[in-house]
Amino acid sequence: MLSQGNTRTLVALTLFLISTGAILCPKPSLATDDAVRDELAKKDCKRGKFNDYYLQGRGGDPAGDYAGRVFKLSQDYPSQLSPMEKYPWLKISFKNGGPVDPEAYLRALLD
Repeated sequence: MLSQGNTRTLVALTLFLISTGAILCPKPSLATDDAVRDELAKKDCKRGKFNDYYLQGRGGDPAGDYAGRVFKLSQDYPSQLSPMEKYPWLKISFKNGGPVDPEAYLRALLD
């Protein structure tokens, strides 16, 4: 059985290793090039045909005698992302969860 001091040491060591792993693990970077964004979208986004509505073909269909309109989802998705736009407010840096210059940020949004 571990003593209270050993338990604290073990907990502290575990927390340290977890936090170090979080710092050392590679983090996804922001894609600035349109080609890079397209490749990341192809890798990260689900592809294929999507159901028109929830539980389609699995008990969620309208009754057989229903004559009204039924939602039909468009399956015409683009194969690549639209070009990344250059928004002026993206040039203003953030610190501690907010813009460094809030007034300039808001003016850029309004413009």
